[in-house]
Amino acid sequence: MAAESPELVGNPEGTEHLVYRFLGKYLPVVLKAKTEEGRERAWLALWSYMIARQSSRKPFGLSPLAADELIGRFQAELARRGYGPK
Repeated sequence: MAAESPELVGNPEGTEHLVYRFLGKYLPVVLKAKTEEGRERAWLALWSYMIARQSSRKPFGLSPLAADELIGRFQAELARRGYGPK
C-alpha cells in the first residue's frame, strides 16, 4: 500500500522505513486508543512524521497531500478489516 504512493515509487528504502515505523509505532497506538480523539492524535502524529523532510535517519519525505492520501488508504484498509473506530 505504501509502495503505491507516487512519492515513494522508486524509493524502496523509504517505503520499508515507513512501513516499519507505521507497524511498530503508530498502528499499535491507533489500535489501543480508547477515544476518537486519541486515534486522531495518533494519525496526526503519523502525518507529521510523514511530511517531515528527509534526513539521514528518515529516507523519505512526503507532501501533505501524499500523506493525507496514504493515511486515508491505511484507515480504509483498517476499516475493511474490522479495525475501525469503536
